[in-house]
Amino acid sequence: MSATPPAAITPDDSMRVAQLGRATLAIRPSHPWKGVLLAWDGEHITGLSPIALALSSAGTSHRPPLAEVYERGSDLVASFISTAPLTVRPEIYWRMSTDPETQAGGVELMLSIETWLLASDPRCNLLSDLPIGEVLTSGPDGEFRGLNPATTALIPERTAGLLCRPELHAGVSYLQLAQPADVAKAHLTRIDPSTTELLIGAHFSLDLFAESLEKGVIRRGRVQAWLIPRENDTLTAARLLKAFLDSPPPLTT
Repeated sequence: MSATPPAAITPDDSMRVAQLGRATLAIRPSHPWKGVLLAWDGEHITGLSPIALALSSAGTSHRPPLAEVYERGSDLVASFISTAPLTVRPEIYWRMSTDPETQAGGVELMLSIETWLLASDPRCNLLSDLPIGEVLTSGPDGEFRGLNPATTALIPERTAGLLCRPELHAGVSYLQLAQPADVAKAHLTRIDPSTTELLIGAHFSLDLFAESLEKGVIRRGRVQAWLIPRENDTLTAARLLKAFLDSPPPLTT
């Protein structure tokens, strides 16, 4: 899982870098709350910082200490130590993918939450900073539709897929996929470009695992993040969404 990264992604010892078709991906397994880095044809996508993970307890985010990082088959795995006030033990799996038809590249993040107390709270949040550009969403039907700029609260069933077309990168689109059964809430916060130098257009937030769980339960959920060519991007997005929704949960042992 190594490659010579483009200049726009500066690797360090905490990163794992992969070349996936025309996309380059950098993961920081010990710091999942920083999200991943993505580049297309060697160019970092300005304003894009997807799938940053936050574990929650009583409405407060927490960053548990890392236990270990290792590779299991084709998966990169990070295991974390459960410390108070968290009542769960998290493991995160990253699985790389390419789409031979379009040379798109992506990663699947699977979150595995193991409870160890009665009435454990498995809630977590995934936050993606989106670049300035048009945003479309789709339900499981794969019909991507543009959002009204005033829209904030999203219907979870309508956010199985989100497609963003960065204004500053005309040849590429960002695609994020989620299993609807894992999503409790979805929210899109628009950013006024005049208030930031980061060229972020919106924050896209997914709350996962709303239900309280008993002791000794393992709850798993999956999301995917892709860079795909802009040409025919809704067709590519619909095809990748269908494949994702039809796929069985991956084995982790």
